[in-house]
Amino acid sequence: MNNINAYLKLCRLDHVTKHLFVVPGILFAIILVPESEFHFYKIIIGFLSTFFIASANYIINEFLDRKYDKFHPIKKNRELVNSKLKKENVIIFYLIILLLGLIIGSQINKYFFYTLLVFIISGFIYNVKPFRFKNYIYLDVLTESFNNPIRLFLGWFMINESLISLPPISIILFYWFTGAFLMSTKRLAEIRFFNKFSTKKNLINYRPNYKYYNENNLLICTAVYLMLTSFNIAVFLLKYREELVLLYPFITLIFCWYFYLTLKPSEFSLSPEKLYLNKYLIMFLLISGIIFLILLKIDMEIIKWLVNKTITIN
Repeated sequence: MNNINAYLKLCRLDHVTKHLFVVPGILFAIILVPESEFHFYKIIIGFLSTFFIASANYIINEFLDRKYDKFHPIKKNRELVNSKLKKENVIIFYLIILLLGLIIGSQINKYFFYTLLVFIISGFIYNVKPFRFKNYIYLDVLTESFNNPIRLFLGWFMINESLISLPPISIILFYWFTGAFLMSTKRLAEIRFFNKFSTKKNLINYRPNYKYYNENNLLICTAVYLMLTSFNIAVFLLKYREELVLLYPFITLIFCWYFYLTLKPSEFSLSPEKLYLNKYLIMFLLISGIIFLILLKIDMEIIKWLVNKTITIN
């Protein structure tokens, strides 16, 4: 029984909240491609398949990080750092979880299946040598955050079964840079956490890229990603329905509140999956979702006029 629990911990069941990023992909497909057919069972098996592939990525992550996690004040308690699970058994478990995800995902459509393969490749180049992009400054953030648009496409292809219609490029970039914002704030939180609870040497031993990261360049990166995120969501809101621009202040509030939470040097600031469960963040997200649905149905001529008003010079 203890062995079963040990293997289940490798799947990081507490990271299930990250799959919330799949949901907007489903909603956008329903809204932007209304002729698509909605099958509830595909949503269920789609999430199950996504969960298995993400878990497989986590397994290989923990397996390859086990020698480095011992330098982390919290991650040193992870299963593979302290347990004596056999290497061969971990690899077999990884392959079983991987195959389950692919077999289930193949029941939806070929594009969903191809996206799962991209998800696997993304986890592979992020964790496995000679790539192991997680060790390279800036590239680590951009690679890890690429999982966000992958999740967007997974949700999209649960509904839409062709390449004729795809998510708007503004939403794809919004998703990517949102992930980059989240990952850069996480790294900033890790530096502050190690400064308080450990040492710089342990931080570099834990992840070599911290030899080059510091609070200043991470703050600048966070600002850049936040501006790119803001630009792309503004483009989407204005292009697809002018009334949606009224949602922008609430989106700003969500990002600012999340940034505020990550600036606290605590265990929770190192775990986005836990920050997502912050009651105020959930409240802001729910309010934004309700406002989004309302603005889809209400026409406001004054907003259309203001948005489309141009300045003429005689």
